[in-house]
Amino acid sequence: IDQLTGVFNYRYFQIRLAQEMRRSTRYNLPLVLLILDVDQFGHYVEKKGEYYGNLVLKKISEIVRKNIRGSDVFVRHGVDSFAIILTNTFLSSGIILAKRFVSMIHDYPFLCEDVQPKGRITASIGASAFKGHSSEELIRSAESAVSSAITKGRNRVETSQE
Repeated sequence: IDQLTGVFNYRYFQIRLAQEMRRSTRYNLPLVLLILDVDQFGHYVEKKGEYYGNLVLKKISEIVRKNIRGSDVFVRHGVDSFAIILTNTFLSSGIILAKRFVSMIHDYPFLCEDVQPKGRITASIGASAFKGHSSEELIRSAESAVSSAITKGRNRVETSQE
């Protein structure tokens, strides 16, 4: 468990992703991986400090946790990013959920968010569907989609083009 946010950590993510990919293959079930990156988080922490940055991460984890199913897996993926394994979910449904997360985070009134370049705390999300490739390829695909979302202006959802 990640001490700050109370969600699962990256080690747990690796274990569960492998389990869910095996289950998906065995029963021919769809699986989607979302990676959520808090836009320009370093800038926010630089301006307001680690305390306010921690509050943002806690709130985002709360928003996501309240809007996923018990079967989904939500983990802290990095300093300013989270990963969500959506079990038994098609990519189209995963994208709808990801867009809802982007909207909820954008609309939430975070403390001192006016220091951000666009005046709001936002998130970019990359989505990738499991198609029989390795866990490393699935993660790389979702991270590539996040990079694409950031390049295209942030505060959006992108899917991998692989």
